[in-house]
Amino acid sequence: MYDRILVPLGGGAVGETVLECARLLAEPLDAEIVLLRVVPPHPATIFVHQEGPPPSARAVAAAERAALALAEAYVHDAADRLAGHVRVAAQIRRGDVAEEILRAVRDTRCGLIAMGTHGHRPLRRMVAGSLTDQVVRRSPVPVLVRCVRRAAGPGLVPPELQGVGGRGGT
Repeated sequence: MYDRILVPLGGGAVGETVLECARLLAEPLDAEIVLLRVVPPHPATIFVHQEGPPPSARAVAAAERAALALAEAYVHDAADRLAGHVRVAAQIRRGDVAEEILRAVRDTRCGLIAMGTHGHRPLRRMVAGSLTDQVVRRSPVPVLVRCVRRAAGPGLVPPELQGVGGRGGT
């Protein structure tokens, strides 16, 4: 059915909930999970709200290196947690998040994307946009979307998936 499942990770509760859902789906299918963390092109935008002169090129470069290092550590930690359950690969990419998710699907030949959403109301989504909406609309493969508002919480199995894969959600 699915040989590879792409799981884009953003670093919060949404990603953690989707990670567990993907594991529960991948185990009985013997599918590989491909973890992806995309670092936006300008993580140094943290300086935008800083008072005073603009940051130096050295400060921007340091912020970019720090963002990449954090992304690397986060993805490898998630991969380590999955390693005893499923086959797992990890990738870090830089660029536009939606574009890199879609590029990763093509590059890795994933048959499914599993990602989460905060479940914002339609008006807010229309005004602010949604990464998940962009991916769902443009993806060449099915997208499993997990709304974190209804999730059991970080690291916990949503009630409707408990018992999937014969492990009782553990």
